[in-house]
Amino acid sequence: MNTPSPHRTAAAVGLAVCALLSAACGGGSAATSQHVSTSTARHTTHSGPCQGDRPILFLEGAVCADGTAVSVDETTGAGNSWSPTGEEQAFVTANAKTLKLRSQSGAEHVLYRAPKRVSLVHRTAWSPDGATVAVLMLDATGFNGGIVLGTHIPAYRPSLAVIDAQTGRLRRRIALSPSIVNMPYITNPPDTLAFAPDGSRVLISWDSPAVADLRTGHVDHLWQTPAVAAWSPTGQVIFLDVIGRQRFGALYSWSASAGAQVIMSEDAVRQAGIIAEHGFEYGQMRLSPDGRTIAIRTTQNGKTGIAVATWTGTGIGDDLKPLMTSGAVWDFDWSPDSSRIAAVVVDGSTADVEMLQTDNGTWTTLSTIPISIDGPDTIDALGPIKKIGWSG
Repeated sequence: MNTPSPHRTAAAVGLAVCALLSAACGGGSAATSQHVSTSTARHTTHSGPCQGDRPILFLEGAVCADGTAVSVDETTGAGNSWSPTGEEQAFVTANAKTLKLRSQSGAEHVLYRAPKRVSLVHRTAWSPDGATVAVLMLDATGFNGGIVLGTHIPAYRPSLAVIDAQTGRLRRRIALSPSIVNMPYITNPPDTLAFAPDGSRVLISWDSPAVADLRTGHVDHLWQTPAVAAWSPTGQVIFLDVIGRQRFGALYSWSASAGAQVIMSEDAVRQAGIIAEHGFEYGQMRLSPDGRTIAIRTTQNGKTGIAVATWTGTGIGDDLKPLMTSGAVWDFDWSPDSSRIAAVVVDGSTADVEMLQTDNGTWTTLSTIPISIDGPDTIDALGPIKKIGWSG
C-alpha cells in the first residue's frame, strides 16, 4: 500500500489557498508573457512500473491498480492528468503559477508560467491528439474582491487557456463569465474540464456548464444553473441539472445545432435512484473511454457511491446499478480499458484511493493518503483541485 508522507499531502491542502491568494503566494515569474519553449522527443512507451498499465495519479502521489507504490510519480503539484498515449502527465505546481509536464521516467520540465497576478487552477486536460493542454486561468488584475475570514480575496476574471504541449506557446485564451467559473468559489467547484472527442471544443463545468469553441472563441453557456456534465463519444454534452443547488433534475443532451434536449425526465432520474449530494459538491458524471458505460457519482442512505449503466448512445440503459462504498466518493476516473474506476474516498479522518470493479461492484483500497479531514473546511479548500487521474 502506498502511503505518501504527511508533509507532501499537507502541501496539497495549501494548493487551493494559493489559487485564492495568488498575489501572496511565492514562486512563479512576474513577466507579462510566459511561455517556455522546450523541445521534447516523443516516443511510445509500453513498459512502466505498473506492468504496462498507467499509474493512478492522486494529489501528490501514484499507485498501481494492484496497490503497488509508484514513488517516481510523486509530484509537487496537483491536477495531474495523463496524455492520450500515457507517455506524459501534466500538472500545476503548488503555487498555482506553473504548468509542468512529467515523463514516465520522472523527468519534469516547465511548459508554461502564468503572468503576474494570474493563477492556474489545479486541473488539466489534454487534447485527443496530445498536441495541447487546457487549463483554467484566474486573473486578479484590476479587481477589488472582498473579505473572506478576515483575508482580502481578489475577484477574478476567469479564462480558458490552451497551451502547445511541445513549445509552451499560448495558442488560445478565451474569456469566461463569472457565471461559468465562480471564484472565490461559493457555489460548485469544477467537475469537468475536457476536450471534445474531435478536439475542437472544450467543456468547462464549474458553476454552470459551458462549451468554448477553440476555432472561433465563441462560448456557449449550456445552462444557467449548476449541473454535472460530460462529453458523449458523438460530440454532444450530456448533463444533469441541479435544481435549487439541492437535487438532480432531468438528464439533458446538448449540441450546438439543437441546444439542450431532455433525454431522461426528472421523474425518471429520481426513480432510477440518481441522487445529488447535499453540500459543497453535487456529484460527477463520466463516460468510459470506450463510450459504452456511464458512471454517475450518487448518494444513498448516507453513503456515496457510483451508479453504473450502459450508455446507449442516446441515453442510459435499463441496467443501472448503484455501487456504494463505506466512505464519501470525492473524485473518480475510469481506467483506460474502461473496466475499472479509481476513486478518492473520504472515510473518517483519511482519504483512500480505492478501485471499483464495475462488473461485480467490488471496492478495493489501494492507498491511504494521510491527510487530516478535520471537517468541511478541508474538503472545501480542495474543491477546485483534480484529485485523481487514470485515463487522461
